[in-house]
Amino acid sequence: MFKMNKWAVSAFCLTIALPGVLSAQEFYGKMDVGAGTLLQPDISVPGVKKGGFTAVFQALTGEDRFKYGGEFGYSEAYTSWDKDGLNINKSLILMPFNGVLQYELSYGPAVTYISLSAGANLAIEDFSNNNEGSNWSSGSNVYGGASICCGVKMPFSGKYDMDISCRYSRVNASENVEMLGIYLGLGSKLSFLSKPKHDNTGQPFREKEK
Repeated sequence: MFKMNKWAVSAFCLTIALPGVLSAQEFYGKMDVGAGTLLQPDISVPGVKKGGFTAVFQALTGEDRFKYGGEFGYSEAYTSWDKDGLNINKSLILMPFNGVLQYELSYGPAVTYISLSAGANLAIEDFSNNNEGSNWSSGSNVYGGASICCGVKMPFSGKYDMDISCRYSRVNASENVEMLGIYLGLGSKLSFLSKPKHDNTGQPFREKEK
């Protein structure tokens, strides 16, 4: 029952975050990549790296300065590596599924903004195999979390924007996790479910045939 409740939380967060984006004819999509620093908890285990690679995809819609939508991503809170690669038993990797509210503070070529996001974080915390080494199993939990982000986006190469942002995140895991990161992103307005062009030009041709 507990596992079902965890997935229900994730489904609920996605349900409230994405309908506005999916129903829009046009939305703004952005991919941020960068590195986050772990502020809490204080990890002192030898060989464990605090913080790491982070990537976040964001989709927003709305008018004027106020935008809303959803985001999902990948964030290394802390990691441990051995000769075989990533040691999940001594690592914490978070995959957030959040709803987002964003407000643009200024207009012009350079647009500054602030955003708030909250939702579920899938935390991959354990990985093990049986004695024969043929069957693998993973352990994970879902935790609530939120983040605040501020940044600036500037025109870059035609229809694209370059985005520089700073994000503070907090996840209420078994130990409260706090992270601070700096990210570089690329964004653009994208059409979704737009009306095909031939729908607008088909009628004159049919009338001509009559």
